[in-house]
Amino acid sequence: MPVLIALRFIAIVLVQLVAFFFFYKHPAGRHAVYTAWYAWIIDLLAILSGVTIMYVSAYVMYNPWIFTIEIPSYVFWATFIIGGWQASIHAVKWFIRYFNK
Repeated sequence: MPVLIALRFIAIVLVQLVAFFFFYKHPAGRHAVYTAWYAWIIDLLAILSGVTIMYVSAYVMYNPWIFTIEIPSYVFWATFIIGGWQASIHAVKWFIRYFNK
């Protein structure tokens, strides 16, 4: 069962990587990220998403009764780090965009 969970996680990450690659490679994707009027909305939602991922992974790590199977703590640490990376990269992008004019 843990192998299935790991495979799902890997599949989701791979799908996201491929989707993001093609989105950011496209000129509309670059425009949306760096120069569009709604770029701050994307960043705000990504920051909130990353913080939520961090919170949920930390909460679940310290409340293992949520799952019916035992999940190793490194899964929650990895999820926490990924959420932090997501929030951080968008916060920095937002900061650079608005304070580096």
